[in-house]
Amino acid sequence: MPKNFFTDQQFRRKLSQISVLKTLNKSVITAISCYAQQHYFETNEYLIRHSSTDKNVFFLLKGRLRATISSSRGREIGYKEIRQGDMFGELSAIDDQPRSISIIAIEPSVAAIIKQADFIKLLKTETDFAITVMKHLTAMVRILSDRVFEFGTMSIQERVYIELLRMAQPYINNSSTVEIHPVPTHTQIANMIGANREAVTREMNNVKSSGLIKIKTGRTLVINDLEALEQIVHKILAR
Repeated sequence: MPKNFFTDQQFRRKLSQISVLKTLNKSVITAISCYAQQHYFETNEYLIRHSSTDKNVFFLLKGRLRATISSSRGREIGYKEIRQGDMFGELSAIDDQPRSISIIAIEPSVAAIIKQADFIKLLKTETDFAITVMKHLTAMVRILSDRVFEFGTMSIQERVYIELLRMAQPYINNSSTVEIHPVPTHTQIANMIGANREAVTREMNNVKSSGLIKIKTGRTLVINDLEALEQIVHKILAR
């Protein structure tokens, strides 16, 4: 058994730190932990494959994953990073449909996995858990609505600024600068904002020339003035 596995007490504490579970009391976390099993995944190991029919629900306890979508020609296009504290896989568990994306580990990771039948049982028996899942799904719908609005009404330059601020959110502290590591590739950013790589590269170079960001060695992007970026995004959204 890999050394990265957690003791029962650590496991329940890790579950309580999952974003969708943070507001739940200890008794609900304990109930969830009774159905969840820990699994270790090596780098480049798939947790979910596109079109597969498994319906498990995952809570990422440690590590980082990448969500990818398969093109019509079978090429996988990375578009989103999944971080410690995220839940995923719930859509197939709820609607009983095949997987719409693939999920692959980009570093050694540990996830708690709940089988579909147990997930549905928890939704039926633990009201607080069901409500938090509904809020989570509602937040996903709002995010998708925002994306659709951006794709239809904003320039690529504007979308790049907005995406930079989104990427910065998990790294914001009390400093005026923010370091994002590892920064997504221009292709990944392009996939996230509905653009092509060449256009994203051009706009990112423009942002670097303005002094707002810089790239350090080791795939680290530094936002030099978070407040300035926030003001730019605020003006874009307030038009």
